[in-house]
Amino acid sequence: MDRFEQELRDALQPRQPAPGFSARVLARIEEAPRSEQRLRNWFSVPRLRWASTGLLCAILLTGLGYHYQQQKQRARGEAMRQQVMTALHIAGAKLQLAQGKVQRLSEQ
Repeated sequence: MDRFEQELRDALQPRQPAPGFSARVLARIEEAPRSEQRLRNWFSVPRLRWASTGLLCAILLTGLGYHYQQQKQRARGEAMRQQVMTALHIAGAKLQLAQGKVQRLSEQ
């Protein structure tokens, strides 16, 4: 058996705990805050206020961003509509001009 195996066996041998070990463990368990108490502390008024304020700010910023995006898209749509209307007016004017020329040529 090599040295590593011997050290491993020695490390894994059961040992007696130090005197007073269990008393110290039980004392620390009693000192530790209960999970219910920790939960109550988390929901204390200042933390709850900050959490709700942060949540409301996030919702507000999201809503404002969505509104801004919709407004921008609406403005872009209105600009495109205006361009189409201008193009239709120009096309109509050119068509009337062409019809007038055709009429004059047919009359001659």
